[in-house]
Amino acid sequence: KKEKLPTLDGLVRGCCKAMVALQVDAGHFKFPDVRGKHARYGDLIDRLVDRDVSAIDGGWVVMPLPDGASQVDACECGLALLRAGAAYRNDDWTKAGFKAADWALGAACVPEFYANAFAVSLLCEAFRVTADKKYLDGARKKCQICVLPGQASNGRWLDPVSARTVSHVVILRALNDLEECLPPGKDREAMETAAAKAVKTLIEEAERLGAPPTANTVQELERYLRLHKDAPQEVRIVLERAATAAMKKCARGGRVQATVPLPELAAVSRVFP
Repeated sequence: KKEKLPTLDGLVRGCCKAMVALQVDAGHFKFPDVRGKHARYGDLIDRLVDRDVSAIDGGWVVMPLPDGASQVDACECGLALLRAGAAYRNDDWTKAGFKAADWALGAACVPEFYANAFAVSLLCEAFRVTADKKYLDGARKKCQICVLPGQASNGRWLDPVSARTVSHVVILRALNDLEECLPPGKDREAMETAAAKAVKTLIEEAERLGAPPTANTVQELERYLRLHKDAPQEVRIVLERAATAAMKKCARGGRVQATVPLPELAAVSRVFP
């Protein structure tokens, strides 16, 4: 519906404007000061401020959070800015995306494996845009050191947050990203092996509980099938269930509702072309 394009364009521009405004010079993004409002992050920010009072500025945390939350934000915002910058040919957005990627390249790894996976995906996107090997090498090293060692024999990741399904699919995204970007060889084979184990445990979970409704389920299972034409048929079955659920959630009441992330809804069109 072409008459809707100006609304969508306005949404993209507004989101990108907000992200650029919230980016600090170092490359990561401000985080709201939620002390007294959020149990986990409130305590974390308190400890950060105890070490350095300049961590807060105008109601925002302007220093990286040590638990990896800043890597999560840098990835999601950086990915969006790089993709929007390319689609709209907006150099300011592209520069902001690279600033986030450069920060992630030098950011220290954290104990939460899923947070490191966010950085891997952002660096892979920066490599796709530039073909600069520093981004691919950085993504590969972060994955080898800070993601792959945490995978258990059952295909899940060891720390409690990374073991959750929503985090598990984020890690699968990073593995898919690297498999797409790496040349044939042992490094790529390691990603293929880890991804196969990660998908196997997702399918086993789906057989018990139903298709997992995360923000990336349809996107990443569909991409895994494109990368692995010989994947078990069960992967396709779970993918179609997840895609159907996403579509139905967005069509309640006879009108389209954005009840799943828009990239996830768009991915449905690749499942049922």
